[in-house]
Amino acid sequence: FLGFSCSNLAKSSIRLAWQDAGTFSIKAKNGGADGSVALFSEELLRDENRGLNTTVNGLIPIANKYQESVADIIQLAAAAAITFCFPGPSVPFFIGRKDATSANPAGRLPDVYDSVTDILQNMADKGFTPEETVALMGAHSAGRQRFLDPSTSELPLDTTWDELDHQFYIDTLAPSPPPGTFRLLSDYNLARDPRTSPSWITF
Repeated sequence: FLGFSCSNLAKSSIRLAWQDAGTFSIKAKNGGADGSVALFSEELLRDENRGLNTTVNGLIPIANKYQESVADIIQLAAAAAITFCFPGPSVPFFIGRKDATSANPAGRLPDVYDSVTDILQNMADKGFTPEETVALMGAHSAGRQRFLDPSTSELPLDTTWDELDHQFYIDTLAPSPPPGTFRLLSDYNLARDPRTSPSWITF
């Protein structure tokens, strides 16, 4: 399904895994990697999940064929994709996730226009420290902008978009985006905020 390469489908699988797991809330005691983004159209059709339909449509038949939860298959695809996009040790993977019985609430995922304070509060409710939040932003190194600005659709977020590496952190620290790339406002702010910049520059 993923083609054993760091393809657009592999990168989409990484994004899908986060969009599913990122709905977790410590305070609400629900959400998380439960397959809801793929199982309920009301969640898949939210703005933050645009462009994931093809990936979802490819993974659900696999879950059905092997009688595994959609939640597990989403995370398995991401684990495989990370291996394809970042050659190195295999990502440990454990099965046993249960599929959701309803869509997760809207507003659980950080938004590109959120302030750093809002992002850090959101991530803290998932159990992540500011340092861990910065580390997770590294997934953007294999990302592209598709919907924020139609005039620059498909521009990558760093100059080595075809692999997961640390170049994203370097490019985001530059005064302006390198030619042929797009910069998310949230990434720009996280790279410069005193609560997160010390971690940012270590990558």
